[in-house]
Amino acid sequence: MPVAIVNEDAGAQIDEEHVNAGEEFVDTLLENEDFQWEVTDAQHAERGLQDFDYYFYVHIPTDFSKNVTSIRDETPEQG
Repeated sequence: MPVAIVNEDAGAQIDEEHVNAGEEFVDTLLENEDFQWEVTDAQHAERGLQDFDYYFYVHIPTDFSKNVTSIRDETPEQG
């Protein structure tokens, strides 16, 4: 089953270290062999969805790492 991955994560800075949770998430998805993953951009993913090339796509937003790492803040991002 072909599925697209769109990773737009910009990463985040934590204690002088650059973290990119989006890349880590993509790596985890790619380990799952139940799907035929294809990393692409949003435009190709949308077109592929419309053309029935993909069953669905996973979109990782630009602020993914920032939100994931906000767990260390007093008011972590929710939603």
